[in-house]
Amino acid sequence: MLRLRRIFALATALLLPLAACEQVLDIEDPQLDPCNEYCEAVIANCTGEFTQYATFDVCLSTCESFEIGVDGVTNQNDVQCRMAQARSAAGEPPVHCPQAGPAGSSCGGDECANFCELFFDVCPSLAGETHENEAQCLDDCRNFTRVNGGNFTSNVLDGDNLQCRWYHLESATLDADTHCPHTAAISKCVGDSTFTSGAGGSTSGTGGAGGGT
Repeated sequence: MLRLRRIFALATALLLPLAACEQVLDIEDPQLDPCNEYCEAVIANCTGEFTQYATFDVCLSTCESFEIGVDGVTNQNDVQCRMAQARSAAGEPPVHCPQAGPAGSSCGGDECANFCELFFDVCPSLAGETHENEAQCLDDCRNFTRVNGGNFTSNVLDGDNLQCRWYHLESATLDADTHCPHTAAISKCVGDSTFTSGAGGSTSGTGGAGGGT
């Protein structure tokens, strides 16, 4: 018994410094990271026509642009709201998946407010060239065509519509150089279309061509 106590005491002595090091270095268990939890839920529960992110890595990089929020508060434009929707999507994907993704209007504002906020955060240079400010971006966004019943899905990769721009915008959080140019101006989501006077509303020409890069 004495020997077992000594072994236990030695093990405790070895583990305590490790715990202290984790606190000093701010090391966290990745399983407790809200973005990991959120992305695991939305990737698992929103598939096929309800897919919200092209890959898990795109989800993680997009999530980093959101505020974390407060657990239990489910009406703000943050991770906690989207996580609640992603978990509920296990039972009703058509209802909750569009709200669990980056465009979710149930999570504060509306899809255009969420789009413009992320656009100016992820592609600031292009956003500034294309729109005078976020208010102008909102006007342009509300003029874009919607497909898929107006619901966001990352499966829409081309055509002059908002969903295509969303696909490239979330992908731009991982690869801005490749995807930012496809969110506005002449891009895979616009084809021959341009913005009026370099800003303003879209003057739709032919639809975009090509898939995701």
